[in-house]
Amino acid sequence: MARNQPDRAGKIADQLAALQAAMRIMERELRNVTAQGQIVLKTVRQPMQLNERDLATVLAALRYWQREGWVSSGHEHDIASNGGSLNPLTRDEIDDLCERLNCEEWLGSPDPDDPDNFWIDDETGERVNAHTGERTTEENMTDIRIEPWPPVRGRKAITVDGVKWGSVHMETHGVHGPTYHFCQDGRGGYIRVPTGQNDRHGNPRFTEIAVPGEKQARRRANVSDPEPEPLDKRLLHTARELIENGHLCDPAAIRAEQEQQAGQMREAEQQRERDEQLQFEHRAEQAIQYASDKLAGGLIEFMNEQQRTLSARRNRRRNAMGANAMTEIDR
Repeated sequence: MARNQPDRAGKIADQLAALQAAMRIMERELRNVTAQGQIVLKTVRQPMQLNERDLATVLAALRYWQREGWVSSGHEHDIASNGGSLNPLTRDEIDDLCERLNCEEWLGSPDPDDPDNFWIDDETGERVNAHTGERTTEENMTDIRIEPWPPVRGRKAITVDGVKWGSVHMETHGVHGPTYHFCQDGRGGYIRVPTGQNDRHGNPRFTEIAVPGEKQARRRANVSDPEPEPLDKRLLHTARELIENGHLCDPAAIRAEQEQQAGQMREAEQQRERDEQLQFEHRAEQAIQYASDKLAGGLIEFMNEQQRTLSARRNRRRNAMGANAMTEIDR
């Protein structure tokens, strides 16, 4: 039993080494393109596919891992879980993966405009998004281009079906190299997108979309990373994402939106003026009523005072006449 343990451990190590090599091949040649986890063979940079030996090795390694990997004490668990950040596939999920590997076929070729993010279905001619699996037919495909926009150095125009939608502006950072920012025609400032986080006041945070230049892209890449894509391809990919997410749109739609907002503002201003006029008329009526009440009250008081004065004069005259009459009688 003791002699069988090293042999078994050696077999497990060999099989897991084959699995690790196969997973490297799968990492280059397989991409998850739908939310349901459907795996489609897709060329990223070169038109390479898994041949029969590659596929057989992958299937054998997966089946061995399905049967024996759970009792392994090596570091392969870290590989299967990506360092503990993922849940390894269950036996049932490995079954599904093997079935898909046996059934899926290469049906497309890379999109020459953006090979890392889109591919063309050779049978239907549809353009397939490598991240979402969304398909677009030739009838509703848009021609998106990044073209120079002189005379400003580094400035580029973003055109969609021949219509300029926005622009790319270069900002230099000395020895660190330039970065490129995107602008929407019809709106000021650089395009900003929400980060999904809030500040301490509860307001959403935004970040500017920026693409590093060649120098920054090479400096940020790890030694093991492939050579960064050319700047034009990275700019085009970012422009496509902005358009698909609604952050970059037709200037005609911007103008229509601005006209609608202006009309709403004019209507709100007219309504405010009408409300102010009604309030003024109401206050004027109150002032007139108050003045009328005060004036009427003053007139009544004045008349009463005049009546009292007249009565007092009459009383004095009567008293004086009575006193004179008594004097005559006494005489």
